[in-house]
Amino acid sequence: MTPEEAQRAIENLRIEVPRISIPPMPRITPLSHFLSGEAAFKALRKEVEALVKLAPTDHDVLIEAFGILVRDVRFIKPHTLLFRGVSGAGHETSVIIHFGANRHPACVYISHD
Repeated sequence: MTPEEAQRAIENLRIEVPRISIPPMPRITPLSHFLSGEAAFKALRKEVEALVKLAPTDHDVLIEAFGILVRDVRFIKPHTLLFRGVSGAGHETSVIIHFGANRHPACVYISHD
């Protein structure tokens, strides 16, 4: 085989490549979602529900956070959590947590004497 014939043979060489099916990519949740008030509220709710399931039916589940015995937690769209309860001194107390643009939460404590 001459070099020209070898070159033509290489140029005419065809190899069948089987087609493969690539599954669609899963939906990707941006990291900023997990650093938000909504994500924190959902995680908190999930954990409280898990604790309630573990407790005997004739027992209460008490949650303490930020130095208060929490009675109520609310999510205020889009970036704020509000905790209400009683401080160790017996005062009605609220804690507001705001997830700002930098995704670092800021806390405000309000205590009523």
